[in-house]
Amino acid sequence: MIADTSEMTCITQDNESPGPTDAANTFWQQAVKLEVDADFAITNPSFIGSNGRYVYFTDIGTNSIRVYDLNGRIRGLLYPGEQELFLGVQPGDSAQHQLITQFYNKGIARLIYLAPYMPEGSEEVTFTLSAPEITGDSASSKYFNLPFLMTKDLRNKIARYDSLNMRDNNIVISATHSRFFKPFSDALYGFPIQKGWPAVGIDLDTENLRSNPFYPGFYDTVPLLRVFTRSGNESQFDIGRISQPYIKHQLGYFYVNPAYTFNEDHFYLVDKTSGELQVFRMQDILDRKNVFVTVQLFPKKISQLATSDPSGWTDKMAYMRSFQKGLFDCYIKDILATEQYLYVLVMDNSHSEYVLRKYNRDATSLLDERHYSVNNIPAAKYAILRKDHQKVELIGLEKDHGDYYLKTLITDL
Repeated sequence: MIADTSEMTCITQDNESPGPTDAANTFWQQAVKLEVDADFAITNPSFIGSNGRYVYFTDIGTNSIRVYDLNGRIRGLLYPGEQELFLGVQPGDSAQHQLITQFYNKGIARLIYLAPYMPEGSEEVTFTLSAPEITGDSASSKYFNLPFLMTKDLRNKIARYDSLNMRDNNIVISATHSRFFKPFSDALYGFPIQKGWPAVGIDLDTENLRSNPFYPGFYDTVPLLRVFTRSGNESQFDIGRISQPYIKHQLGYFYVNPAYTFNEDHFYLVDKTSGELQVFRMQDILDRKNVFVTVQLFPKKISQLATSDPSGWTDKMAYMRSFQKGLFDCYIKDILATEQYLYVLVMDNSHSEYVLRKYNRDATSLLDERHYSVNNIPAAKYAILRKDHQKVELIGLEKDHGDYYLKTLITDL
């Protein structure tokens, strides 16, 4: 059920320019320049987060995690130590140790830092990473990425680490640790699920019906999130379902981009691309029940997607990509649940603006919204929401003439 659907749309306008790439986004209330380490310039920040005391992110280009205070001073620079490369090696396995060393010296084996998370007020960073696993020998070998959770302090010292069991007997449906990590409740955390072509694999195998998104039976089981218990990652279960537009148009997991937020009573799982929101009772998740109510936040956008028969397309990837313009006319940047409301930050590309929406806790009624003109869309790539006492804060990371700035806005919503 959706109330006030006429207000919950992104209006499409053709031929609207995204604006000059050197323009300034002037809606921010405060901007501070981020310090940089001479040996670790910021190249490609991702997975932005804030715990109220610090802002943190992974820099993909330098394979490091940066932690800044709110004045832009760097407080932590986390990067792989030499022995971390061998996290997946069993004690005494000198052959595996030697093989990884050989592949590392050839520039093949890498330890990759991924998505960080810092609890409110914490001085520690917990993050996902990939460590190399190589089977065989130097003449004939196979390379795998082993997922781990690691916690470090701001001096780059390891506090603890644990492997993540993301392999199961179902080789078609799998979780991925490369997107995000965020605990919820007291004992759970979730990772996105991927299934079938083109999310997994390079070429479409039409004979493998379990991996073929153009086979109707593919959609019999299409969960969105795999939930792990923090006390033992052997225990896991799947929740949610990929968005109805992906099922209707046979798009598989190509555009799936989940995010979640929660409060004491509710868990909100959203697909940021399609705008489909699934609302769970927290107790149902704790009881491992996949029961939810679906709300479409972009009903007009979804209703205007062109209908096409994929059987008429020889190039199946071209068919997939034909939905890109319509789906990214507007999309969700972040969501935030408080005890009373749900806040959704939307990037409206057709109007070059952020739209901050305020819904009731069931997300059935749009209560209010604010519009912020984005003059430089490429610079506005990174933006998140966090609760600041009784207000909602918009936090951005923007690049201006080669330097990165932390930008903030306390909203009146």
